[in-house]
Amino acid sequence: MPLLNPNYVAAENLYPARFVKRDTSEGNAVSMADDGAAPIVGVTHNGGREAPIPSVSTIYAALEGEPVRVHGLGDTCEVEAGEALTDGEEVMGSTNGVAITATAGSYVGGIVQKGCDSGSLAQIQVVNYQKNA
Repeated sequence: MPLLNPNYVAAENLYPARFVKRDTSEGNAVSMADDGAAPIVGVTHNGGREAPIPSVSTIYAALEGEPVRVHGLGDTCEVEAGEALTDGEEVMGSTNGVAITATAGSYVGGIVQKGCDSGSLAQIQVVNYQKNA
């Protein structure tokens, strides 16, 4: 199956399974969507760039300047929850790109398909629209 969504370049160190937005610092760059004020591009892949060493290394999907795989519009993927999420809920990016309940006027990045507790991975369908109410 062909890759429907393009690869991007990390404009900053990116964590796995987090919302990202366009970054104008260079062409095709993304950074973590941290406030719901910008349209969502997608969600970083749920995997690290290298094998983790528990309590020694931080797991990143990509470091600044590296290519990063992003799940785009219509994809179903996992995103880290910043609070408890329920099925059918609209979510947006918050601090470091984690998913929280979307607020009025924010850009919705996903619809929860399978909810979870804070700090766990929720299954979502990636979307991109501005919430009216």
